[in-house]
Amino acid sequence: MAVSPKGRKIHSLPEGQGFGPVAAAKPPRGRQVRFEPDALAGLYREWGAAGLALIRDLIHLFLADAPARLHEMREAYEAGSLERMERAAHSLKGSCSHVGARAMQKLSAGIERNSRLNQTKQAGRLLGDLEREYQSLRPLLEEFAADPQFRRADFRS
Repeated sequence: MAVSPKGRKIHSLPEGQGFGPVAAAKPPRGRQVRFEPDALAGLYREWGAAGLALIRDLIHLFLADAPARLHEMREAYEAGSLERMERAAHSLKGSCSHVGARAMQKLSAGIERNSRLNQTKQAGRLLGDLEREYQSLRPLLEEFAADPQFRRADFRS
């Protein structure tokens, strides 16, 4: 386990390894999938058992919305609409922060920035990385939300 610059625990999950019942999918381009369940821990600490339901709902909303944002970015990129791409990246960036999808959040921020600066080629490269990162992270989040114990130990400090 690594620690972020802000002192948060980062669960870097190499291929085939995981924490508890959550197993990692194949990471994009040899990288590790970065997921920080600590981003969700505040809800558990503040709301207890009700927080677990909120966390599940938040993850399910993210999993339902992220593909639409990715599709919107891809269409905008192919149409040359960097303004639409920037808006979709900004929206996804916020959603990623709520569920602890730090690598996706960083990639979304990069797409947002490059779109704003009219750096089409770089925004397109980052979009490919973002799509691969989502495909790696999706099964982790699905398993995390489906765990009957819901990793309560991860939320205790």
